[in-house]
Amino acid sequence: MPKGIYSGNAKKEFCARGHSIVLVGRTKTGTCAECNRDQVRCWRKANPKKTRTSTAVWRAKNPNYRAPNRRTSLLKFKFGITAEQWDAMYALQKGCCAICGKHQSEFIKRLSVDHNHQTGKVRGLLCAMCNRYVMVVAETYPHLFQSATEYIKRANG
Repeated sequence: MPKGIYSGNAKKEFCARGHSIVLVGRTKTGTCAECNRDQVRCWRKANPKKTRTSTAVWRAKNPNYRAPNRRTSLLKFKFGITAEQWDAMYALQKGCCAICGKHQSEFIKRLSVDHNHQTGKVRGLLCAMCNRYVMVVAETYPHLFQSATEYIKRANG
């Protein structure tokens, strides 16, 4: 008898595809959780319209379920800050972009966390346009950023 498979009424330790049930777990129906995830992924890929529709229906029924948790986990994962730290930066900047000074209410999206891509250090909150500008110009081409700043100062007298 292969290792991990028991005779009689005892549950199998491995699924038919060889996943360890102990490690990946079982679904409510008793199937291997990893095999179930693979099935769901394949179905979603084969049925994108039905997936979008069912996701939209679920989100409409559960408007507050994921949004706060997702935001908190993304802030922690991407930038190493909590939602409270984001809120504190927002209050410190009075709800405005740190570069252009426009208030959050003027934008569709919330202010983005600006951070140094080399060190990961958080610098502040920016609107999407300013954040893109800093990322593309100031970090990628610092010499152009300096030249453009000097040019504008000279041109404005």
